[in-house]
Amino acid sequence: MNPSLAQIISKLKCSEESVQNEGVAQLALLFEWHAHPERGDATWQMILPDDLLKARLSQREISDLLNEVISVVVAEPLYHSSKLSLMGVIARNCSDENAEALLKFFSEFAEDYSEEQAYGFLADFTRFLLRIENTHRFQTLLTRYGTMQLLEKLRANGSPRLQESAARVLNHLRKHPE
Repeated sequence: MNPSLAQIISKLKCSEESVQNEGVAQLALLFEWHAHPERGDATWQMILPDDLLKARLSQREISDLLNEVISVVVAEPLYHSSKLSLMGVIARNCSDENAEALLKFFSEFAEDYSEEQAYGFLADFTRFLLRIENTHRFQTLLTRYGTMQLLEKLRANGSPRLQESAARVLNHLRKHPE
């Protein structure tokens, strides 16, 4: 693994919240840079190490990095804010092969989300679903982790924006089962 990537993972595993958040920010910017290198955002040069700005990660390397990040989320004692931010980064960048980790995380923490956190996660989850297109491949996982029931609970929430967002996700999942 690239030493700078290993350093980002090390920051995520750190016991200090500020260091974890720095790792999350670097990871988010790294994925953004790889998705849109033509934008040339000056923030990237301020936050990312030079070797990561010069390197082009393959899809396999990106997938491996996401799997490593998912293992950190599962195994490490992360601060709540870092964990939520990391799951957003994962949802915005993962493929269907990472769906189980995403759904498992959602099932374990959805009921503890504030309204704002739930809304933010649903926005990222919606982008994930739209990118995947065919959700049939993980219908079993939706059932195993009670995703539809959790979305129904969020839809019954008193917040109009959360109700609307949860309803959109539910409708998408029901329209695209195959």
